[in-house]
Amino acid sequence: MSRAKEVQILIVDVNPSMGGDFKTAKEAMLMHVQQKIIQAPKTEMGLVCVGTEVTYSDLQDDGYDNIFVKRGIKQVGVDLLQEIEGLEEGVDEGDYLDALVVAADMIHKHCEKKAFEKSIVLVTNFQLAGKDADEIDSITAGLRTQNIALTIYKFGGSSDDTKTVPEGEKVLRLLATGLDKAEVIAVETGALQGAMITRSVKPTTTFRGVFEVSPSLKIKVWTYAATKQASFPTMKKRRKVTGDEGGGGISTNRQYVLQDDNDKEIPREQLIKAFKYGSDQVPVDDTDAANMKVSALKGMWLLAFAPRKKVRPHYLMSNAEVVIPDPTAPEPSTSMLAVLVTAMRECTDKAGNTVEHVAIVRWVKRQNDAPKIFALFAHHNADTNTYCLHACKLPFNEDLRRAPFSALKSNAALQPAADQLDATRAFVSALDIFKHKQAAEKVKKEEEGSEAAVLMSTPMDSIMVFNPVVQHFYHCVNHKAVYGDGGESSSTKTVPPPPEKGDLAKVLHPDEKLWGLASGVVERMKDAFKIPVLEEKAKRKAPDDDSAGDAAKGGTDGGAIKIEDDDDEKSKKARVDGDGLGFSFAPDKAKDGAFDTTNPEAHFEMLWKREDLDAHENAVKEMTKHVIDIVDNSPGERFYSKAVSCLKKLRVFCDAGRNDEPDLFNESFEQLRDKYQSRSDISFWAFLLKEGVERIRTSDAEDEPAAPAPVAAAPAAASIPDDDLLDDAD
Repeated sequence: MSRAKEVQILIVDVNPSMGGDFKTAKEAMLMHVQQKIIQAPKTEMGLVCVGTEVTYSDLQDDGYDNIFVKRGIKQVGVDLLQEIEGLEEGVDEGDYLDALVVAADMIHKHCEKKAFEKSIVLVTNFQLAGKDADEIDSITAGLRTQNIALTIYKFGGSSDDTKTVPEGEKVLRLLATGLDKAEVIAVETGALQGAMITRSVKPTTTFRGVFEVSPSLKIKVWTYAATKQASFPTMKKRRKVTGDEGGGGISTNRQYVLQDDNDKEIPREQLIKAFKYGSDQVPVDDTDAANMKVSALKGMWLLAFAPRKKVRPHYLMSNAEVVIPDPTAPEPSTSMLAVLVTAMRECTDKAGNTVEHVAIVRWVKRQNDAPKIFALFAHHNADTNTYCLHACKLPFNEDLRRAPFSALKSNAALQPAADQLDATRAFVSALDIFKHKQAAEKVKKEEEGSEAAVLMSTPMDSIMVFNPVVQHFYHCVNHKAVYGDGGESSSTKTVPPPPEKGDLAKVLHPDEKLWGLASGVVERMKDAFKIPVLEEKAKRKAPDDDSAGDAAKGGTDGGAIKIEDDDDEKSKKARVDGDGLGFSFAPDKAKDGAFDTTNPEAHFEMLWKREDLDAHENAVKEMTKHVIDIVDNSPGERFYSKAVSCLKKLRVFCDAGRNDEPDLFNESFEQLRDKYQSRSDISFWAFLLKEGVERIRTSDAEDEPAAPAPVAAAPAAASIPDDDLLDDAD
């Protein structure tokens, strides 16, 4: 069943007593509306001001004065943001209850008998006098009848002393207590993001089925997404506004043509997929593709248990999902799952020590889907006394990448000293944000308002923060929409970039208070890891005849030290051939068997045609090394064309190979990319792409740029790593 539309009325207090709170309230409303536009763009909203000199509403003739309807109920959009941005303080006082009546009347006339989620949001500082308090019961009854939720955001100072509470606050709090859906939220200036920006995601099951622990023990479960990476907002192409012609949406029309004849279009029914198998293309039709799929019945089956420490963190590949008992048939599923979770958390080894275990399961979420391996982690919430499992996908053997690292024990000089370990432990403990949060709460209770309580408090009290990239994108879009007149016309208006938001910058930088408290251990750690500074020795060069002559004349000392500049040394290595394009090293640097730089392409062919087992690999390495030498020693872009010519030659030979030669070229290509793509002083990578040189596609489905090459290949399917998580399975 689809979710009902939401109708919401924003009531903003603009009376003169708002003072400095008025600007803060506007910022809060803008953030609130921005979130509605982003998360629930179909929401219909209206805007009502209370405390205006002019009265404008459907009930203005009934004595509801100083109430102005700035915007009727319609779909949320940029115009509402512009209305809020243009709000100014009023010059008269109004009545909260009158504004609530006007808002409720607007909702009633708009919704009639249609199904809507109805709500009213009141933004105020409670400084208006509470007139007509005797009408509270009738207003409460009207809101309850229409099932309207009320949220009141209070700005400004507050007091727990009822004697100093403004009359308007007493009236509104009394009204809120008579409603089923009502809350009053005190908002501080520095807490706008936490109080106003929320994201409500409707939970949707990802699996409904049976968790088969054994053939005789089956638990009905539902699963929901516990974590899911938020995708970056996408932008669709539209026709640009030009002159009198308006913009508009466009569609994409794809056609297939022959590579050697772009004018000949191939109909879809004549297309077939193919897999490059060595140097051959193996055609795969729809029937073959269906036979290649591995499908299984829907369900979850227990394979084994394993100690939690054996499931390494880097094995967890997917978003987490929560597994709960079927709420439509809670028993005996709830009891069975609770017992299983408890047993997994309290399992003991042979020595009697408690060792938490995880369940390794095979999970097929949909009928005829491919089976996957998951780890189920036991979880018990003591506050709510609920039991559940958290599921994370585990890798298959083909998914693993193992990089060889040398052990520290093999080098005694790399063994950490005792003082270094102590300093590092103290460093980690000092930057524990949860430890500081607990200490701050304790100090706050014991010495509230003291200097110690202020020092101990830190805004970074959680690892859960907003994504600065996504938030900055929305911030820029909102700025462009509001100050660029919104809609299609904003595309032709130049708008300066928006100001930086301080709350998002905190996510990207260390917290000053937290690191200030840890300054002592930081210095201690710095002293524990002192790096010895070695003095650079000057290079000695034998004096030549000229310098010897100068020394004889007293001009210079014949045994003086001469420091050679690296750039000068590189420039001495290169020389230009007669055609102005060749490149070679000085003769005194050449060695027997070295790569022939005078005719590199011919020498590469000679190396390629050798009958050695690794001849092709050696030829690729030598040619790649030669290309790097050309680029590094080229004055500007003068020799880049020679390097590109060598690469094109290399690509032709590798592409025609029948084994792993394409992979050899791709590794060479990625090596050049990693070396030159981020270099600002060498423009070779841009030059290479301009010449149309690209990596060799090893399959037709490879449309994206290649990821960095793995440091180690995955082992054969039959091999099992020493730390495999199923080694100690029970």
